[in-house]
Amino acid sequence: GHPPDPFPRLHAAEALSAGAVRVRFDDDRLATFDARWLRDNCPTRRNASNQKTHSPAQMPPSAVGAVWCSDDGQELRVQWADGGQSALPLSLLRAHAIPRHERSALQATPAHRSHLGAMPPSVDYAAVLRSDAALFECLRHVAESGACLLEGTPVAADAVTCAAERIAPVMPTIYGLSWDVRDTPGAINVAYTTEALPLHMDLAYYESPPGLQLLHCLAFDRCVAGGQSLLLDGVRAAARFRREDPRSFEVLVRVPATFMKEHHARERPVSMRYCRPHIATTREGAVSAVFWSPPFEGPLDAPAEEAGAYYDAYAAFDAFLLRSLDKGQGWEFRLQPGQTLVFNNRRVLHGRRAYTAHGGQRHLRGAYVNIDDFLNRYNTLWRAHGAPDPAFSPVMGCPSAGNQDDANGLVMD
Repeated sequence: GHPPDPFPRLHAAEALSAGAVRVRFDDDRLATFDARWLRDNCPTRRNASNQKTHSPAQMPPSAVGAVWCSDDGQELRVQWADGGQSALPLSLLRAHAIPRHERSALQATPAHRSHLGAMPPSVDYAAVLRSDAALFECLRHVAESGACLLEGTPVAADAVTCAAERIAPVMPTIYGLSWDVRDTPGAINVAYTTEALPLHMDLAYYESPPGLQLLHCLAFDRCVAGGQSLLLDGVRAAARFRREDPRSFEVLVRVPATFMKEHHARERPVSMRYCRPHIATTREGAVSAVFWSPPFEGPLDAPAEEAGAYYDAYAAFDAFLLRSLDKGQGWEFRLQPGQTLVFNNRRVLHGRRAYTAHGGQRHLRGAYVNIDDFLNRYNTLWRAHGAPDPAFSPVMGCPSAGNQDDANGLVMD
């Protein structure tokens, strides 16, 4: 016979009033649903491509006449007072039975709760190119811990874009579809020098900064001293920072910073500017995004009376990030030729130690993937290769995607 279903089913239902229904699952969890919400989410209000066919404004009066559970516990049946009927699937009800503020704790992965290993987890590059299961393994590492290494990447200029295109179309930016990170005379970016790069997010001056960043190490000669890569989960760090310094945290949530890129002495001049606070939170207060990019900040555009508090909070958070690295709460490692680092640019801050070439070279090639395209690919692969419980969106299991989704944020225990 079939193994027992490990997931709770519907056990009972009752109409609390004409406008509300309470259901009990067989694990004794209770959940109350608004009657209009139930009718609005009736599967019959969607077409074959899963688009809604009616606006909530067009919904008929939704007074509950009767309510009961199907014998197999898989559906909630509602008889409406106007004669209509609805059948709501268990998966929909279970996914929305858990309050949003509980989801992060319930769905948090071990990587969210514990210290990370010495290196990001790794997957074989060739396997990712030929197998959706291997690609899902890579993306799940990125979703859970923020980063993954692809091992065995061939020494080819297009290897990084081939990997990116397995996830989604490459995101074009002011740097093109792909770009080289190496010491370059007259560099158009501080990354194209041998100088140290502080922890930062790339392209914070975009309205929607890139989601995933891929960096393929083409060369890193042994004679090169320094140049280690730095990674730190910025969303997780901000959640910890709130516990240590709530006053500074509040300032960084409230006062908008200026992110900018002004560079006219290049083939395609750039003039970009975007203002927003360094830390974004959900309505429940969970951290949903961090925007931190010291090399690409412009003049603070805030009242003079807020400037002092802003700069104090800024310095406190910057020091906190450095202490977090020193405590081993991030990664510091020397990327090796043949490795491609894949990380969530919206969640994981990255940087680099200064280096001295000594006649050698350090050469990386990079590409970006849009955050929504990454999550779309992860969500669809989850259905084929992920956990067997379909009731929870994988994004609910990835509470720190860093994309300002108000349904997902990170709260530290």
